Amino acid sequence: MSVLPSRDFNNFPKALIYNFCAVAYSLLGYMHTAETKALMSERKSGNTYCVGRILSSETIDLIRLNQPNRMSIFVYDLNNKLVGEFLSQNAAAKFLNVSATTVRRYLASGKVLQGKFILRLSSSPPRLSFVLCLY
Repeated sequence: MSVLPSRDFNNFPKALIYNFCAVAYSLLGYMHTAETKALMSERKSGNTYCVGRILSSETIDLIRLNQPNRMSIFVYDLNNKLVGEFLSQNAAAKFLNVSATTVRRYLASGKVLQGKFILRLSSSPPRLSFVLCLY
């Protein structure tokens, strides 16, 4: 519970107070009563939003694509010919058979990876939205 002034504390519902200790400086060694443990368990188990929810593969793909900070990874050969485009650093790392950390480092440095690949970033495409055109 956060710090409450004494005037507010007297008006606060006592049923919502879990960790009330007469000495305000520490809860070290404080043991919850069985009644308080049961109350916390009951309130915690009441939140079942999304428990057991299974997302379809289409939904997962839409969630992946709609990330605001998503950056596509473009892999080029030394002739500046596009070899592949990847939605994540992990996917690019699997294709190149290196770790994701290696991909991050080569993206930051701009060096040639394995003597044959150049890695570049591209901002994510604009999110789906409605555009109103007035003529």
